[in-house]
Amino acid sequence: MEGTQMKTVLAKHIGARVKLKLSGGHELEGVLREVTDEIAHLSELTGADFFDADVSLQHVSALVVRVRTK
Repeated sequence: MEGTQMKTVLAKHIGARVKLKLSGGHELEGVLREVTDEIAHLSELTGADFFDADVSLQHVSALVVRVRTK
């Protein structure tokens, strides 16, 4: 997905807990706080609550977000 499209998709989920699947096979899960033209900022990382991450949109291959409960 092109960077501009990924930015648009991510921006709809600011404030939500999301999982980003990265092109190298890694995953990061946390609260999406900000999206710019080049990065997505995650806070409250799963398993590392006191850490934040800035992820290059070029490396995001998928977004996983909970949209409903049972």
